[in-house]
Amino acid sequence: MEDVGNTMIYRDGFLMIIINQHVIDINQLKLREGDEGIEMLTLNEISDQINRDEVIYAWAELGLSGKIYQHGNCVQ
Repeated sequence: MEDVGNTMIYRDGFLMIIINQHVIDINQLKLREGDEGIEMLTLNEISDQINRDEVIYAWAELGLSGKIYQHGNCVQ
């Protein structure tokens, strides 16, 4: 079974990261450049950089399509 944390998130359209109902400024994260010059990072990299044990939602849109990713466990 593939680890969803290794999912690549590309910043080639609208990208929003949400944790605990707060939007994270994507410009505060260290993205890396991919083969086509598009900035990207994985869900695990987002989690490592934010350094919080909360569920992360990554909302990525491009044109008429988009995906919402959920990563991590909620700590009560």
